[in-house]
Amino acid sequence: MRCTVSFPSIHRMGGIERVGLELANQIAKAGHDSAVVAYDVDESSLHQGVEVRKITRPKGPGLLQSIRFPKLAEQAVYHQCDGPPDISFGLGALAPRNSVVWVTSVHARWLDVASRPPFSGSLKRKLNPFHPVMLRQERRAFGTPYHAHLMAMAQNVVDDLQRFYQVPEERISVVPHGYDTTQFSLERAEQLRGPARERWGIQPEDRVVLCVANEIPRKGLPQLMQAISKMDAKPRLLVAGRISESALKEAGAQANLPDSQLIAAGVVKDVAEAVAACDVMALPTFYDSWGLVIIEALACGKPVVTTQLAGASQVVKNQSNGIVIEHPQQIDALHDALVDVLNWEDRSEICATSVEHLIWENVIDQVITCGARYSN
Repeated sequence: MRCTVSFPSIHRMGGIERVGLELANQIAKAGHDSAVVAYDVDESSLHQGVEVRKITRPKGPGLLQSIRFPKLAEQAVYHQCDGPPDISFGLGALAPRNSVVWVTSVHARWLDVASRPPFSGSLKRKLNPFHPVMLRQERRAFGTPYHAHLMAMAQNVVDDLQRFYQVPEERISVVPHGYDTTQFSLERAEQLRGPARERWGIQPEDRVVLCVANEIPRKGLPQLMQAISKMDAKPRLLVAGRISESALKEAGAQANLPDSQLIAAGVVKDVAEAVAACDVMALPTFYDSWGLVIIEALACGKPVVTTQLAGASQVVKNQSNGIVIEHPQQIDALHDALVDVLNWEDRSEICATSVEHLIWENVIDQVITCGARYSN
């Protein structure tokens, strides 16, 4: 089986980018021919059997580069090799034509969320040209039979596709994202914990809550800070992602959380390091179609506190491997959940076994089967 995976960037330093990398790697590990089509690729993280087809990034602003990617990727997928692949996989609305697409988010759903408090007053968001462009991309990608088939990570994505783009049920299959056991496991988390905590100046007695986020508002970071500020025994908050230290401290000040409680890890190439350093992973998100870090944290034996608005919250069982609250603005509920989970006895084995069914070796079989069934 010859397969391609297309997305503008393929690396380990983001959610969707990491999914593309793992998908290509797992296709190769399963014995199929695998190639990535992208502007930027972290080749050092790819399986040795994965072919790299780089596209020259066009000149101009990032938004223009994004909207040109599907056409450029289509040319690279279908015309820059000896015949078309058996399966063209894409991620989200930027996938090339006729792909089997893993729908990693529905932008129309996020804009619907963002039209309500606490986001509704954002003039910057209303004037941002990115949003109408992405909606147009989604209407083309999801609202018409532009692609061979759509794969949704959870039922909430199916619901969003049907609500906003009236996608027929037969055009969608539910296939969850997986995780790599060589990166995320109890054993590796134990090995990484000491060096990771030393790297970020975390003392042995410190309790640490981790939030992996590239966006302060959407991931519920202000609400998480408010909940922590109300705690008697305040844990330290480790934030990994594209958030500057100054922005983190500014958000902390608004929540009356002192700088000493905040740790800005920045973008980390190995997310497992940040997970290993924490005691609890918190993602009080306003919208995540899945939330890959939820299952990665559980795989490392870390309990999770999240909201019903994350697709992967379906694997979090209350009072077992974590706690799911209804909405991030329920500050008291978020506070109580953090206090509760931080006082649990060790549940690392329970957490790790709760996501064993989502290891990539299991998920990749579903992906390949779905791709082979629906590819043109």
